[in-house]
Amino acid sequence: MNPKLTLGVALGLACTSMVAEARSDLRLYGAVPVESSPQLMQAYNRALARCLPEAGLAEAGAIAEASLPAVRLRGCLYRNGFFYRGVYAYPVAMSVYRIR
Repeated sequence: MNPKLTLGVALGLACTSMVAEARSDLRLYGAVPVESSPQLMQAYNRALARCLPEAGLAEAGAIAEASLPAVRLRGCLYRNGFFYRGVYAYPVAMSVYRIR
C-alpha cells in the first residue's frame, strides 16, 4: 500500500508542476505592445536606460524572471509607466482619480 501511495503522490506532484507552468507566449489582454509604436519604443528605451543601473544590470534580456535584479527592473519600469514581462513590455494605463 505504501509504495502505491508514494508513487501516486510523486506522479501527482510531477504532473501538476508541469501543467502549472505559465505559458511564455501569452500577452496581456487589451494591452498594446511597446514595439507597436515608435514613440512608445523611444519612451521605453529612455525608461530602460534609467532603470538598468538602478537594478544593477548591464542589459535587460539576460536575466531570470524570478531573480532580484529582474524584480528591481520590473519595479522601476512600472514606476516609469511600463509593465515588463521578460521579452514583452507594455505601457501602463495611467489614471488620475479625484479625491473629495
